[in-house]
Amino acid sequence: MKLGWVLLGCVLFVGCGDDDGATDAGLDAGEGLDAGAGLDAGATDAGGGVDASRADAGTTDAGPACDYVGVDEVVVRCDGDFTFVSYFSSTVEGCDPFWGFSPEGPRFEDAASAIGSDPSCDADCQYDFSMSISRVYCGRRSGYEVLTAEGCPDVYRFDTGWYASVEEHDAANPCPAE
Repeated sequence: MKLGWVLLGCVLFVGCGDDDGATDAGLDAGEGLDAGAGLDAGATDAGGGVDASRADAGTTDAGPACDYVGVDEVVVRCDGDFTFVSYFSSTVEGCDPFWGFSPEGPRFEDAASAIGSDPSCDADCQYDFSMSISRVYCGRRSGYEVLTAEGCPDVYRFDTGWYASVEEHDAANPCPAE
């Protein structure tokens, strides 16, 4: 079961491997991506991977393994980091859907309640994924996602972190000299 959660985490949070997701070179110095990318900080080890001791937290002695999957999400800044707030759903009978920061954490009726539960979260800018762009940069295929929130500047999510613009990403990640 633990391996299943690790694999599910890889699928849900856009891969495991080279990208530790901890870089936020673009937006305000010192502000990094929440290392768990949707998991609470206690659910990750120091390297940004899923902590195996908590990977199967969806199972209890009295209930079924719910295998929750985030099917809808918004992104907010909590304590300066971009953090996912997801609507978790399960196809297992008896496993009710809910909003939260992680399947193991507190459960809420809506995104606003989840965001409001953490005073470090900025509820004014609730970002939604707007589009995904593929491009060739530095001779390799790559891409980024654009997140929008009404009345807030767009945010650009690259494999190297979060940026205020494509130009800011490119300046922070120049192509190597050939």
